[in-house]
Amino acid sequence: MGGFGSGRRNQIGKDTTNDCRALDVRHLQRRDLLRPGLSFSLEWTSKRQGLATIIVQVETDKLTLNYRHQSPGGGWQDKEYQVKLSRTSCNYGGQRAWFTCPANGCGRRVAKLFLSGSGSFACRHCNQLAYSSQRETVSDRALRLTRSIREKLGWEPSLLDQNVPKPKGMHWKTYRQLRAQHDVLIMDYLDGVAKRLGVMNKQLTGLTDGLCDDG
Repeated sequence: MGGFGSGRRNQIGKDTTNDCRALDVRHLQRRDLLRPGLSFSLEWTSKRQGLATIIVQVETDKLTLNYRHQSPGGGWQDKEYQVKLSRTSCNYGGQRAWFTCPANGCGRRVAKLFLSGSGSFACRHCNQLAYSSQRETVSDRALRLTRSIREKLGWEPSLLDQNVPKPKGMHWKTYRQLRAQHDVLIMDYLDGVAKRLGVMNKQLTGLTDGLCDDG
């Protein structure tokens, strides 16, 4: 089983939050994993970095992280260090947990920490990461939103598969609105693909015929 960094590509292209492994305190709190004295392991899988494992030990005001990291072109290193926890009161009772960024000179209160190329966790600002949506082209955004709508409708992933009935229990008005949005986004996506490939839009006419039919 690989540690953090296994299968890593060159760090130069690693500039968005989706490119980095992340530790999310909200996820830990929802799973009731922030109880003092608790020890547990977490695993992540990604196409870029493969499978990774981290051991977390919980104390009242901090977490101790244990994992292995492989730097680009280097060997494996065992990592162990602490991340402070803080808590704020919620409006309707209870408390919300936060990480304190452990990077030198930071100390921001954040919900997520990201694994840097050096093998240490830090906040998005310290790692100089942009949100993935900030790097999206119009075509990329259209594809992401199209997939989201298809998931809501229970459709197959294939973007041009249109012969799917209205989901059971969904109002016709909602269905027509989602389908109309879906069809506009498909057009935006195909237009972007055509421009990137240097293909004239008229060559895609056959693919987009009938997209706006309710069936």
